[in-house]
Amino acid sequence: MVKVLSFCGDKIPSVVLGINNIFEYMSDKIDIDFTFKKTDMVKSKDIREADIVICVRGASDLDRDIVKLAKIYNRLIIYYLDDDLLNIPKYSGVSVYYENKQIRENMIYIMKTSDILWTSNANIRKKYGVYFERSYVMDIPVNIQEIKRENDQNNIKNEDVIKICFAGSSDHIHMVDKMLSPAINHIAEKYSKEVYFYIIGVKPQKIKESNNVKIVEYFNNIQDYYDFVKKSKIDIGLAPLEASDFTACKYYNKFLDYTCNGMVGIYSDVEPYKLIVKSEFNGMLAKNEESSWEELLEKLILSKELREKIYFNAVKEVKERFSYDYIMEKVLENIPEIKNQKKYKIKKRNLYLEKKVDLSSNFIVQRVANGFKIYGIKYLFIGSYKAVYKTLKYLKRKLDYAEEKK
Repeated sequence: MVKVLSFCGDKIPSVVLGINNIFEYMSDKIDIDFTFKKTDMVKSKDIREADIVICVRGASDLDRDIVKLAKIYNRLIIYYLDDDLLNIPKYSGVSVYYENKQIRENMIYIMKTSDILWTSNANIRKKYGVYFERSYVMDIPVNIQEIKRENDQNNIKNEDVIKICFAGSSDHIHMVDKMLSPAINHIAEKYSKEVYFYIIGVKPQKIKESNNVKIVEYFNNIQDYYDFVKKSKIDIGLAPLEASDFTACKYYNKFLDYTCNGMVGIYSDVEPYKLIVKSEFNGMLAKNEESSWEELLEKLILSKELREKIYFNAVKEVKERFSYDYIMEKVLENIPEIKNQKKYKIKKRNLYLEKKVDLSSNFIVQRVANGFKIYGIKYLFIGSYKAVYKTLKYLKRKLDYAEEKK
């Protein structure tokens, strides 16, 4: 049995959707043992026992040391990347972190040390493939069974009220205000009894208060988001994206997200969306102008027939290109080691590096030190309000881990 270890700083959508889901599925189909751990929970024993180690978006000192130990022990190392992390724009809340010299050096070391780049975007492969001997672009699978109404193709969940959403994070406030807020304000006022908006994860400054516009807090757990969308029975999803080299390296997650949750999507006419969406066929492509968003949104609101056609075609696309069986076939074709990776015995253990990894996993002091190293005195203000929350989460994970070992 091939043992696969996946690790990431947190259980973020990137690792859940890009790696964990497909490996959990494959573990029921082929003879592999898959384990995911948050980076701060990885021990040297996990690396010794694994045959394949998958580092997801790794850039920290601990990520580097885990990969270094895996290399010494001759493990197959896969690096998963779904963002242009070396070129994070200034407006992003994590830009300071990825601009830090040590973090950038760590990331480049990890990539050069890894055997394979696994990405969901061809532009990332072009930019980062130079660091790897092998690199592959593979789509993210979705659970076709979760797609709603594929049989009757009726995309109207609410005959009286059409529900519309935008889902994002605080990094998207400027983009929402620039592209969506004017359109939402006009549509909400014009169709006050016919439409209802959910703005999830952001608090735009330019959206007017209205009885048919609701601001929803960001969901830290992706499953909570899915549960909310399912319960709310949303009809139309909005996915604006600015055109840049950075955004062109993103994935069309929103196309899959919206389709799998029963929505017709309106997407910016930029990469990556225009690689998958054909306007008025399996989605709508909007120019990054407020008038275009308002025009297309109104067109969908007024045409049940168009919504039904688009939704039916989007579901068909997802079924053909993004099923678990189809993606599993591609993964095993590109990385056959997942089925038959040779087991290498450790001839001599590196006890120093093992101890370093094991001690680093007790990372509260290290996190504070890294915070000051990266942010300077500003970390007093950035870190203080998060410190208690992060510490409690860490202690809970440690207690849960100890309980499992009893």
